Amino acid sequence: MITFGGIMKLQMEKMGIKQEVLAKDLNIARTTVTSYCNDKRQPDFDTMIKICHKLKINLSQVLDLSKYNNEDMILHNDFEYKVNKVARTVKKENYAKFLKGVEYLADLLKDENKKQ
Repeated sequence: MITFGGIMKLQMEKMGIKQEVLAKDLNIARTTVTSYCNDKRQPDFDTMIKICHKLKINLSQVLDLSKYNNEDMILHNDFEYKVNKVARTVKKENYAKFLKGVEYLADLLKDENKKQ
């Protein structure tokens, strides 16, 4: 199950932010940031808000993590980020068409990979 510490680590890596820098920005000890990243401690709510703001993490999704037993709540790499960014530009009435297009392209790529 994905955890807040796991999300922090992935976002820090993606954004190139070191624990020391985040700790300084939040005015907390680096060891505290390490504890958060390793899920040894959980930040209080105010600190969690600051972390989410600094690392561009969607707080409402973080608060819903306990509902999910998977990693659907985080983008793992630049490709997923770019796809998500494009998806967010799609108007609600076109969601179904967009999803069908993505599924069609994924199927084409699966067939292409089988040929290779």
